[in-house]
This record gives sequence, structure tokens and C-alpha cells, in this order.
Amino acid sequence: MNTSINKASRNKMLALIHLQKNKAKITDEQYIGILLDHAGVDSASKIENIKQFKSVIDALNKILIAQGKAPLGSSQNFTPQSQRFLNAVRAKANAVLGNHSKNRLQGYLNKMGKSCLEDCSMRELRRVMGFLSIIEKKY
Repeated sequence: MNTSINKASRNKMLALIHLQKNKAKITDEQYIGILLDHAGVDSASKIENIKQFKSVIDALNKILIAQGKAPLGSSQNFTPQSQRFLNAVRAKANAVLGNHSKNRLQGYLNKMGKSCLEDCSMRELRRVMGFLSIIEKKY
């Protein structure tokens, strides 16, 4: 799923990463190494998605903890609406479809031409949620 980041969230995450870097007192070389290892970029401004941001934030927090310092922020605070909706679809699928819900949901996704929920757009996730609501009403 392509999770877009609004400008305000992006700026908050960039600021958090820079605060973490300064608090950890790591060199520019170490910082670039972390960015390359966890996001595949050499500058935080080149980070494109929420997964990359979360990975870098978590890595820098681990460094702070290892240094005996308190971590700054949490990657969990930056879960976009689309990710929350994806989690809601999963929860509803488990509740409505019961045993083997993953296989049953996969069958529906296959009919949609999708390999997994993460590949679905918000519109397609709403379609899946509608399908689950219909199933829920029938039983």
C-alpha cells in the first residue's frame, strides 16, 4: 500500500530525526550509514514513505537507549490514516471470517487482482471493508 505522508507529518518526522541525531551526538558518517541501512538514502530529506521514516526513527532511538539516554518520540505516533484503516480491515476480517480468515481474505483479494492488503489503495480497502460488512450482516 502506498502510504502518503502529508507535509506536516513529514516535517515532524524530519525534525524528530534531526533531534535524535543531535542528542545521540553521532558523526555525519554514522548518520549517513544509518540512513543508508534503514531507508536506502543518504539524506533524511530523500525519505519517501512512512516505513522508511519509522525504520530510521527506531534505529536512532535504539542508539539513544544504548547510550543510556531517553529515546525521543516514537515511530508509532506517525501512523497515517490509511495504515489505521488497513489495521481496521484486518481486525474486521478476523472477526467476521473467523478461522482461516487470512485464506478467505486472500481469495477475495485474488478476485480483485491484489496479492495482499498492502497493495490496495484506500478505495480498494473500502471495497474490502464493504465486502466484510455484507458478510457480517448475512451471518
